Amino acid sequence: MIVDDGNQRLSARAACLGVAGGLRSWPPLGALALNYHADASMGGWRSWPVFRSEVGRKLLIGAGAAEFVADKLPWTQSRLAPRIQWSTLDTGLFGRVALVALAGAALGSEYGGKYSVAKGAFFAALGAILGNLGGYYFRAVADEATGLPDPAVAVVEDAAAVALLNATVPVAMAVR
Repeated sequence: MIVDDGNQRLSARAACLGVAGGLRSWPPLGALALNYHADASMGGWRSWPVFRSEVGRKLLIGAGAAEFVADKLPWTQSRLAPRIQWSTLDTGLFGRVALVALAGAALGSEYGGKYSVAKGAFFAALGAILGNLGGYYFRAVADEATGLPDPAVAVVEDAAAVALLNATVPVAMAVR
């Protein structure tokens, strides 16, 4: 019999959070900010300055929501581009992985183990790379196969990101 002391659950949650972040980089932090007041969220991340601040939480939520729109703009760069594109809140590939690793570290802080924060960051970063590449190829194939415009296909990707976020960081309460 395998006993799960939380490590397997953390790995799975962080990897799913990472895949969602690979699809859309800001929403994982936005989902945590939305979940700040939930009784189930007892992680150390709640004491991080950006989450303690109501303004910080609203900015994270706003950035997450804005990315769903910015992703569909014609001048948004490829998700594989390494550089930051400030006009669309696009952090580039490296920034995307870093943002998601930060969200994974926050998730890891809920587990209290000696390496939980690092483990959450690692599995989230790994998931972000996989989600980023998977999302890129999904859209390329789906655009060609369906003939639909890219923004229409991107909505399917949005739905997948939201579903994964809801599975890993269920939003129990709105920001107060």
